[in-house]
Amino acid sequence: MNRKQFVESYGATCSNWTWSWSFVNHEDQFVIFGFWDDLESNGSAVILEKSWRKLNNRLQPGYGQAIKHIQLIENSGYRLRVFRQYNSQNSTLGVQTAKLKGFSEKLFDARLKRVGSRWDAILAAFDLHIDTDGPKRQSGQPGPPPSLWSAIVSRSDGPTALYAFRFGHSNVFKLGISQNPESRLASLNFSVPDELLGRNWQLFDTHWFENGLSAYTVEQTLLKKFDSHKNERVQALSRQVTAAFENLRGQTKQ
Repeated sequence: MNRKQFVESYGATCSNWTWSWSFVNHEDQFVIFGFWDDLESNGSAVILEKSWRKLNNRLQPGYGQAIKHIQLIENSGYRLRVFRQYNSQNSTLGVQTAKLKGFSEKLFDARLKRVGSRWDAILAAFDLHIDTDGPKRQSGQPGPPPSLWSAIVSRSDGPTALYAFRFGHSNVFKLGISQNPESRLASLNFSVPDELLGRNWQLFDTHWFENGLSAYTVEQTLLKKFDSHKNERVQALSRQVTAAFENLRGQTKQ
């Protein structure tokens, strides 16, 4: 699968497949950015920098489109999703000299953060903890009316669970990592019309690790083993998922 096929599989498009840095799905309201592996650190990655506007005194067409996509996130409530690109050269924040040699066919949900002259993606694979003095919303309740509020966002690493959610009694599972799998489950079920479908996501199994990186590494191994589809979903027999988690517990005891 090439990059165009990968992006199009998520219903996203762009102005030009040769020079575009970012992509958009207007129907589902999300923007996709690729980020370079050598500009990723501690759960965040640089996705755009003002100095990338020109290269050798020539305007870069991808920059203008990327700014428009950033504005969709900042002003129109579009979500940010990102994927990792592998660079055959060295990127810098001052000069964009990256050359694509490959990419990961995994899309991360992320949060956009402005840092000086650049925009970072805070990867959702690393749990975010949000302290806010703004209006609160309980799961399953209507949102509060619009109001001014402020928030402090921080990320802390620590004990992290690899979880398996099962959709009803089907053979559809979702594998992922979280420091609070119960909260993640509630969030995932929030938009599931269980009154229509008669089922929703249920916690099937968990295995805890000392930190997020350890959990993430095992998660990626299992997703490849089960040949995952979009959004970390897999089709498998319940006994196969159970065996995978029992194997993890057996390795921990050794």
